[in-house]
Amino acid sequence: MDVLTSGMAENSSIKVHLLESAAHMRLMTVGIILLLVMRFSPRGILPER
Repeated sequence: MDVLTSGMAENSSIKVHLLESAAHMRLMTVGIILLLVMRFSPRGILPER
């Protein structure tokens, strides 16, 4: 998140908000990845033999 906000001013409210919500964005990203795996690979990442 520091890379994305490096060009913003230090006291920018948008920068502060993005840095504070980084943990929530990480959780949402993991959830989206899991949904995509279940949608496009219903047998899972490591299917049973």
